[in-house]
Parts: sequence; structure tokens; C-alpha cells
Amino acid sequence: MKKEYSIIIIAVSIVFSSLWIGKSIEGNRNNKALAYEEEETQEFGEVLSLSEAADYLRISNASLERVIRLEEKYPHMISGKRFPYTKVEDELIIKKSLLNEWLRDANNTRRQYMDGQIK
Repeated sequence: MKKEYSIIIIAVSIVFSSLWIGKSIEGNRNNKALAYEEEETQEFGEVLSLSEAADYLRISNASLERVIRLEEKYPHMISGKRFPYTKVEDELIIKKSLLNEWLRDANNTRRQYMDGQIK
């Protein structure tokens, strides 16, 4: 009788250990997936739409669109960074960290967008 209980206890221990090890492996995979996702987010950073970028800069959408058009029309007037965006169909996607770099560069060079010109 004692032998039967021993076998049952060993079997239950094996099952419990297997489940515990399996959960640990699964948790480790999930942690790696989360770490990869966080790394990817850090690489690409926060992205903004045109209206979000305008809000972030505290200017109107129309003003931001004029800045982009001016830079496209007169690229030789800009000694530094041009406004950073990627166009997907009709939508502009702006990486926030690149927007900050552009703003810093425009500020350092005292760039002005006035009266349809870049000064």
C-alpha cells in the first residue's frame, strides 16, 4: 500500500514539475516578445499624423502644410534639416524624434517661414 502511494506522489510531482517548467518557459517567451516589442517601439519612436504634429508644434495644420510646401519649393534655401515626414497615400507620418531634431535645427539657424518665403 505504501508503494502505491509513493508511485502516486511521484507521478503527481512529475506532472506538477512539468507544468511549472512549461509555464516558466512560456513566461520567458512572453518576456522576450515584450522586450522585442519595446525595443522596436524605441527604434521607431512615437509617430504623429500631420494634425498631431501641428498640435505638438502649436501651429495650425495650414501653417504646417505651408512650411512643407515652402521647403519642397525652395530646398536650396535650407542649410540644415528639412521637415521630416513620410507620405503614405494621402497621409503624412512624422517621427516625433526627427520632428524634434528638425525643430532644434530650425531654431538654431533662426529659420523663418513668413509671407510665402523661407528667411
